[in-house]
Amino acid sequence: MLRIVEEFRRGWADGRTGQVDPGRLSDGARGDQEKTFAELSALADQLNARVEAQDAEIEELRAQITACAGVLKLPGVKTWLLNRFHPDRHPGATDEERKAFDECTQMMNAAYEVVESKR
Repeated sequence: MLRIVEEFRRGWADGRTGQVDPGRLSDGARGDQEKTFAELSALADQLNARVEAQDAEIEELRAQITACAGVLKLPGVKTWLLNRFHPDRHPGATDEERKAFDECTQMMNAAYEVVESKR
């Protein structure tokens, strides 16, 4: 058991430094190591590509948010939105519609809190 732990520690240290004693590896182990490194390299490339794609999506979302915030800052937009979607402006609405108007009003208020805090 102690030998296994020592081999693990040596392998861990070798992996961290990137230096492996070639004399310690059999031909099969060298092939396995090369295969593992190739798989890890491919995985790292895939992860980097995902990160780059997510960065691009984040930038696109930021641009959309900036555009929406610009519209919300226009004079009269807040009043118009609240007049249009406030539940009290729709007395004949069903319970389901009233709930939807409530949610819309809450979302608008939250959006304006964010926009106004950025000024």
